[in-house]
Amino acid sequence: MSDEEKETAVDELLELGMAVDGLLANQVEMDIEALESVTGRRFSDSEKTEIRTHQRRSYRWTFIVSGLEHPQFVETVGEVTDAGKGKIAEAATALAA
Repeated sequence: MSDEEKETAVDELLELGMAVDGLLANQVEMDIEALESVTGRRFSDSEKTEIRTHQRRSYRWTFIVSGLEHPQFVETVGEVTDAGKGKIAEAATALAA
């Protein structure tokens, strides 16, 4: 692969990660609906916002950020690309917020 193709591959990987993030957001909404159904309780908008915030953060960490920050992954990306390591770190920081 050329250097340009490697950088493009990192960009495409990050795009896939953002697609997964969108799916996780959908899952959070289904989780809230299921929780309401099982408990027989309706959450207020502020409660839903709080649940959404914490659940999404936990999903992001579990399924995306932990992988982006894994030392072996970071090292490999740094070895094969010039800008990829920075892009990965930037995405991990943004998703962990």
